Amino acid sequence: MYCEWYIYVLKDTLDGFTPRDLKINEPKYESITIPDSILLDNKKIDVHAVTNCDGQLRDSMFFAFVKTTSNNCVTWIRHYQ
Repeated sequence: MYCEWYIYVLKDTLDGFTPRDLKINEPKYESITIPDSILLDNKKIDVHAVTNCDGQLRDSMFFAFVKTTSNNCVTWIRHYQ
């Protein structure tokens, strides 16, 4: 059993996914790390994990995060859609 991670890194929060945005599809076991170099230049991240159980894909979770800046400090907060 492993997860397939579908990660959409968006340049802005208004247009949804466009061809200039980044899509990452990674088969991993428990977690995935997104490099800082990707996070710094983008404003929203959508993360969808699908569990692969003996060839059957089962939706597991979906999260979205938006970048906020305050006092020159960047943080990522959960975005409720």
